[in-house]
Amino acid sequence: MTTFQGAVRTFGAAVKRMEREQQRQNRATARAFKQYQKEAAIASAAEAAEKYNNYMDMLQSLHKDASEWLDWEAIRAEHAPSIPIPTHDQEEVARAKLDSFQPGFLDKLFGLTKGKIRRLENAVSDARLRDQANHSTRMEAYQKDYTEWEQMQAFAKGVLAKEVKQYKEVLSYFNPFSDVSGLGSEIRGNISEDYAELNLVVKSDEVIPKYALTQTSTGKLSQKNLPVSRFNEIYQDYICSCVLKVAREACALLPIKFVVVNAVGELVNSTNGRLEEQAILSALIYPETLDKINFDQIDPSDCMRNFKHNMKFKKTEGFSSVEKINPESIL
Repeated sequence: MTTFQGAVRTFGAAVKRMEREQQRQNRATARAFKQYQKEAAIASAAEAAEKYNNYMDMLQSLHKDASEWLDWEAIRAEHAPSIPIPTHDQEEVARAKLDSFQPGFLDKLFGLTKGKIRRLENAVSDARLRDQANHSTRMEAYQKDYTEWEQMQAFAKGVLAKEVKQYKEVLSYFNPFSDVSGLGSEIRGNISEDYAELNLVVKSDEVIPKYALTQTSTGKLSQKNLPVSRFNEIYQDYICSCVLKVAREACALLPIKFVVVNAVGELVNSTNGRLEEQAILSALIYPETLDKINFDQIDPSDCMRNFKHNMKFKKTEGFSSVEKINPESIL
């Protein structure tokens, strides 16, 4: 569990949005690959293949990075940061040199005393200004810390009172789903006191390339269409990785009993032949189960076996429509 100070360290600068290094790397990876797609050509075949591989790896490993679990009781108990007390350390050192100055024989002989005293007095003034500047810097940091502390106190008070409005404010403030939404997915949700129901709307055609890039033995860039079965495998891992990521974030930031995550994609409606948004994966996920999983080592699709879930998938056909789990039936 993490207290306020730990949360600040975890998320970096806790102002409006707390972006972690892995999130920035993921977005940079996606941007780099999309830029390559726009350029249609790249000078280095090795660089193109590397961008492609990094991007494909990232799509299937979103679940590995998540927020630390927040201990809202501990956050609520945090004392306000202490206001900095002005210090005069540098001025005192400079003044001590001035007070201890004793003109020597040559100083008196050549009339150097007044000049040296003046320089020492100027040094005292400069030191005083540096002390003041240091205090101003500490005050700016204090004001920022105090604003963050106030914000977290308001969150903690509301969260511990199970105020749904504060739950939503926490998610907005920390913006934990930026990795997923940054890839073009949309997250819609219903939040209640004890659970979250989050719908992840995904678009495979906009996210997953239908080709593979490799560098040949002669150093040239080779582009080949992905076999349908391989594309579907990657798509399944991507969907499951997103679902796990969303569940981990929701359970880390909110004191909920469980979360239902529904992945929604476009499938052909067999009754009218039109593409429609339909659930392709629905998972009921408990925080206690998430806490037992080593997410660095799992296969995201295989990991679904740890949870009650609805998923129909075939390598040759991909996903089929499934029924969403009703969170009300769990309570």
